Amino acid sequence: MTARRVLVRRYALALAELAAEKGRLDAVEQGLQRVVQAVLTDPSVRRTWYQARLSADKKVDAVRQAAGEGVEALVFQFLGVVARKGREELLPDMYEEFTLEADRIRQVVRVDVDTAAPLSEPDQEALRRMLQEMLHASGVRLSVRVNPELIGGLVVRAGDMKLDGSLSRQLARLHQQLRAAPLPQGAASMDGKAG
Repeated sequence: MTARRVLVRRYALALAELAAEKGRLDAVEQGLQRVVQAVLTDPSVRRTWYQARLSADKKVDAVRQAAGEGVEALVFQFLGVVARKGREELLPDMYEEFTLEADRIRQVVRVDVDTAAPLSEPDQEALRRMLQEMLHASGVRLSVRVNPELIGGLVVRAGDMKLDGSLSRQLARLHQQLRAAPLPQGAASMDGKAG
């Protein structure tokens, strides 16, 4: 793990644990999302946030004005720490890491799904419920992607776990089983010659 990644994780973990301790995890996540969105999309806020010569208080005030009402105070306290430590460029990564930590605290599992064809909302919801039960999670956050290389079925990844229910995988398994199966006496082999 790189030094940058360790630093990002340390900040995100501290914020997530404090927000959870105060019972404000959802509010902090929503507020942090609004703040990061403002920094990334508003050119004047972005210039102010990344301006090296500006004080931390001025940077936080600019972000506060752009994010609008209703952002959790803890978010602005966090921004103040980030700005005073000169870590402004890490904020988008801190937000991404915060969402991972928040999901971990909530016991929400992130699952990537590759499918041969798009899944309807009811199919996604059924898959989400099945995976939630199978993974003993309080929730599942699905990321579904259509993969044209799959003939049919789907491939599911959650952390280190991978479930390959694709038709391609099933055909490959069947091919291996056929190749390994002993042929009956006198039957033609796979190359067409009698065995």
